[in-house]
Amino acid sequence: MTKNEIRFEMIQKRDAIDPDEARRASALITERIISLPEYEKAEDVFLYASFRSEAATRELILKTLEKKGKAYLPKVVSMTKMIFVKVTSLEEVRKGFRGIFEPIREEAAKVIPPVIIVPLVAFDDKGTRLGYGGGYYDRTLPAYKGKSLIAAAAFSVQYHGDIPCEENDVRMDAVITEKEVIRIP
Repeated sequence: MTKNEIRFEMIQKRDAIDPDEARRASALITERIISLPEYEKAEDVFLYASFRSEAATRELILKTLEKKGKAYLPKVVSMTKMIFVKVTSLEEVRKGFRGIFEPIREEAAKVIPPVIIVPLVAFDDKGTRLGYGGGYYDRTLPAYKGKSLIAAAAFSVQYHGDIPCEENDVRMDAVITEKEVIRIP
């Protein structure tokens, strides 16, 4: 299957999750993330604002703001560039690129966080992440690879046995689902 075929199939699967089940699963994913040793020790954490049927991150963002006093969220600043920006409240976030909530400010973070949580459409057991195809994370994450735990939040139904991986695709160090934390060796 091509990436686009996998993307189409997996978005349909994710969209088909019962809303109550998605809320329950998202809460479990949040608990797994905040229980990660890397998260517990972290002063700075990069997160994402969930969109459509992605694993919901509102509670994760709120808990991070409560525990750490800040969180960093992505902001698209051009058709090829995304940055992470510090927020200290959800008052500092508005709908932006493609209707996704993002920080109002455009001041790029100057920290290397111990943990980065990213969204995805599909994943495999090699840590291959399939996104929406814009390449924003694949262009941004190399600066953090090997320095931060790069983990995707996903529902277990988003697993796909084999996703084509290209040279510029950044593999995940872990995938956190409602069922487990999958560490990629």
